[in-house]
Amino acid sequence: MVRTKVTRRRSESNEVSAQLNITSGGNTTTSSSSRKKSGKAQYEVNDAVKYFTNVSSSTKVRGNLPLSLALTRLEEASQSSGLSAQHIQQLVQVASSSRFPGSVNSRLVKCLIPENVIPEDAVLSAISWMCTNKPSSALQTLLLKWIILTYDLIESRTRLHALYGIIFQFIENDMMCPLVCHLLYLLTRKEDVVGFRVRRLLDLQKRVGIQSHITALLSVYKLYKPHLVSLAVPSTQRVYFRQIDRKWAALVQTAKDRIAAAGRQAESVTDRLHETLTEKGPVSKRKRMELVPRVTTSSIMRDAEGAHYRLPGADRTDRVQLQDISSFENLLENLERLEVSKHRVTTSSIMRDAEGAHYRLPGADRTDRVQLQDISSFENLLENLERLELPSQVAAVLRSPYLQHVISCQRQRHMLQRLSLWLFQVLSAEITAEDENQQGVELLQLLINFTDFLQVNIPVCETWLADYLLTWNGLDYRPYILRIFTRCRIYQFQKLNDLILEPLRTLFFCSSVYFKCQLAYCFTELLRNYVILELPRYRGYVAMKKVRQAASVQAADHDVDDAWDPLYEYHEEHFEALQTIQSLIYYVDKVFAVGLQQERDNSLLMHLVLSFYEMVSHIHTKYNVPFTCLPCPGVVYRAVFSSNAMACSRMCSIIARYRNEYSSLKQSSEASNNMSDLSKQVTALNGYILDISNSLWRHKAFTTSKTPSVFNMPTEIVNATQVNLPNGSFSVHNHIALVGYARRFLVETQPEGKRVHPSLIRGNNRDTYLEFLKTERVDGVVDFISTFIKRSSNN
Repeated sequence: MVRTKVTRRRSESNEVSAQLNITSGGNTTTSSSSRKKSGKAQYEVNDAVKYFTNVSSSTKVRGNLPLSLALTRLEEASQSSGLSAQHIQQLVQVASSSRFPGSVNSRLVKCLIPENVIPEDAVLSAISWMCTNKPSSALQTLLLKWIILTYDLIESRTRLHALYGIIFQFIENDMMCPLVCHLLYLLTRKEDVVGFRVRRLLDLQKRVGIQSHITALLSVYKLYKPHLVSLAVPSTQRVYFRQIDRKWAALVQTAKDRIAAAGRQAESVTDRLHETLTEKGPVSKRKRMELVPRVTTSSIMRDAEGAHYRLPGADRTDRVQLQDISSFENLLENLERLEVSKHRVTTSSIMRDAEGAHYRLPGADRTDRVQLQDISSFENLLENLERLELPSQVAAVLRSPYLQHVISCQRQRHMLQRLSLWLFQVLSAEITAEDENQQGVELLQLLINFTDFLQVNIPVCETWLADYLLTWNGLDYRPYILRIFTRCRIYQFQKLNDLILEPLRTLFFCSSVYFKCQLAYCFTELLRNYVILELPRYRGYVAMKKVRQAASVQAADHDVDDAWDPLYEYHEEHFEALQTIQSLIYYVDKVFAVGLQQERDNSLLMHLVLSFYEMVSHIHTKYNVPFTCLPCPGVVYRAVFSSNAMACSRMCSIIARYRNEYSSLKQSSEASNNMSDLSKQVTALNGYILDISNSLWRHKAFTTSKTPSVFNMPTEIVNATQVNLPNGSFSVHNHIALVGYARRFLVETQPEGKRVHPSLIRGNNRDTYLEFLKTERVDGVVDFISTFIKRSSNN
């Protein structure tokens, strides 16, 4: 019996070697080394595919060594370089037909990772087999998972979308319903939203209860046609679909990265070739797979030599439709492959406008929609703006300037909501759940560029940012996260503090001085965004809303100006935007006071802190905000008595600016309601002015006075310091930050060899010294003295 089993195993091994063309070298080292050769590896993959397509191949699993080797080789090939389109189509037929056992079919489906793209015929074949009910429910579920995971790799989705109604019928299957809703969620267009489908979903929801996948599909339906979906769906700031098989998804993502890298490399080679031949770069067709999809904005592309134009898909063997011809050169190029319609063509596909200046798009006089791929210029975009059909991949707006203009002009709410849904899911999957990577950096940069173009942040990004900051380490994507923070929309301060400011405050006090500097700069930019963009936008929105409510404007009225209609609506009750700005300034003021103390008046941090107050010091005169805010004493006196001349000079200049600010506020009618608060601030400002004047110019620093002052301290304590002439210790020529300038001034003005001392600067020399300080760019001190100190002509 033992000899018989050994003989059978040897015969099976020989059969496998003959069938799969394995070189019989006696050990596995020869076989593994031969696989490293690309030609041999492809040859073995072909043999493995032939094994499954061969009707006479054995379908048993146990003890079937050829089957095991074929599956292993397919898995290795799919994970390393991917399978060709032909192999994927063949394996889909094999797996969907259920000729092999379920375990084999499952492994085959997971091997369907493409080398470049997935042919649409393969996806259509999988859907067709699902309609026969020949595959098991588990296999049908696996096929749906494969379509969803590789959705971005499918060559074209036109015919797949034509099967929308057939796919919709599978929602009654409880096992496949989440995946069917996910696929329909990706495929849905406006014309797909009809009443009977909404009713089917609502009936299904009554039967199984509220499910996230059903809610997701209903939310998309409501975005396109809100009058059909009366059910209130929750906000879009959530993830509706669970991630499918993390290991499988990671393999597909690796394939996407590989395809994208190959596309970039091929494009760079083409660009270098074209640069050597022509002066103008080509509009190359991007066959790459990236996290954010691209839209080909031109339907006419030059070839590699830049000599002539060709149609998209001209390298394929299919026929060219007459309506795809956009120029006479196009017609000559595709004359042999032109498919003539059996019906009469009423209008020419190539038409000039009335002036004969330029060509219009095919079908410009018809009522059908214009694809974005057919737009070749900005003038073209303007001509077809009303009839433009937006792409199904809404994320392409992040790359396409044409789409960004369309969104900002037309303000299609459903488009914005679709983008919000996509952004939240991708940000959660790529940024929150993963470490810093290049794809995440590219996504955030595109998002920042998009918000800079719109000059408004996307609300869903703020919701994601609030969640992300709770676990942020302060390092990953730091410049991009802080940039998104500066674009936050205006909210009630309590909400802004709880969601955004509090996590940043925690990081501020436990991070390095460089992080503090970056955050200080972002606070300034956030305030600038509020007073320049957000405050006027919110004021206009509130005014427009009041006018509409008061006048009961109907849809047919045209009296209301929609100029202030925001791109994203405010979903909060009315709040005082000015109160938010004021609270933000006081909040940042306290943070800066503690930060300067913690970092011992670091010069770079002090520079950024003073930049913030320089903006606040003319917030009324420059930005028309009906109030201003003084810095706290902890910031003012740390800057004035700093050993850094920059800090002292700039703080003196800031205090001088506040004089003009409060003078303007007293004359403002908007500030009349806050006169009590204004008088308190004027009193505090006078205290700052008196202290700085006494210390810098009047030599009365520690002179006792009735008014509150930073120098009010008992005489015994001042005498205990044993400092000679303490009242003049902070004068303009004895100040620790200015004494170096005083010595340089005396060296330049006194006779050579004379011993110099700051006490020599007195009388008329003080005016000359101030002019010297002005030439040394310490003009803040000079501005303060000239503003607040009255001097006689002889002094």
